[in-house]
Amino acid sequence: MKKIFTIILILFLIGCKKEPQLQKHKVTFQLNFITGPGAGSSNFIDIWMNPNNGDQPIVDRFNIPRMIKYNYYPVKTGDKINFQVQGQLSYYYEMFVYIDDVEVSYIRARVSDYNYYADHVEERRGLNDYANVDHSIIQFLVP
Repeated sequence: MKKIFTIILILFLIGCKKEPQLQKHKVTFQLNFITGPGAGSSNFIDIWMNPNNGDQPIVDRFNIPRMIKYNYYPVKTGDKINFQVQGQLSYYYEMFVYIDDVEVSYIRARVSDYNYYADHVEERRGLNDYANVDHSIIQFLVP
């Protein structure tokens, strides 16, 4: 009887082996417009935020909001974060990425008034695999 109990206990412990749980996080993408193109300008702007729920933000270039904030749940350690902004002319903005409400990446960029899609990063800090590229791209793996 003791042998049967020991075998059942060993099988139970082996069968209950749990996979390690990955830490889940909230990622927040925030885009603050400092200035935008003049009234009546038809300067397009594209914004990519990944991961997302399939509902990328759309900016009405004739009525630019002061801020766009987008939350996504859950991201896991090792997931790829990608945040890009590409405007035609005359945009000036800040990009923030937060993980669990803590800022992890930042870019302040200005788009040329004369050359289409010619953005220039004025300031950056935090995580970014594109830290040496002069474009409005934030990309990294969640630590």
